Amino acid sequence: MINDSHKYTQRLALISLKEINPSLSENILFDKLTESDDYIRWVSIKMLKELNSTRVREAINILKDDKFENIINEIKDLI
Repeated sequence: MINDSHKYTQRLALISLKEINPSLSENILFDKLTESDDYIRWVSIKMLKELNSTRVREAINILKDDKFENIINEIKDLI
């Protein structure tokens, strides 16, 4: 479901996986930070934050020039 053709399904799968298997989720979420879909990137940074991931700083660096307002706001909350 994480690679489903429907982006909404992917987002829900990412959120669910965070609850089921946090360590696996962290790696997948980090990989999704470069997705073309704004909401996938946003869910990824949000879930990394909720997991208290050690990779949050890395994620911020990847998304630092992102133009999607939700991501900009999420990064502001993390800094």
